[in-house]
Amino acid sequence: MNYIPKEDEQLIQWLRNYSLHLTTVGVVLGITPAEIASLNALIFDVTNDLIQRRLNDENDKREKMLEFLHKMINKMKSHPLYKESDHGKKLGLV
Repeated sequence: MNYIPKEDEQLIQWLRNYSLHLTTVGVVLGITPAEIASLNALIFDVTNDLIQRRLNDENDKREKMLEFLHKMINKMKSHPLYKESDHGKKLGLV
């Protein structure tokens, strides 16, 4: 998924945007409130760690977040109501 930035600063901004729109767009596209809450909590935690430079190679929290993120993105993109021009743009998936 090449739309997710690799550099920390860009990733922080991307995650903030994604998280902002996930609450409204996610529900429309089949993401449960519990999944949204879990993913947003993980995004918040990882973002704070990135800002504080607390993540390191031994800490796989970032990888776990990315795995969960990919799972939710795939779920939303396969939903029949998903529109790249609307939902994809809002979530930063294009």
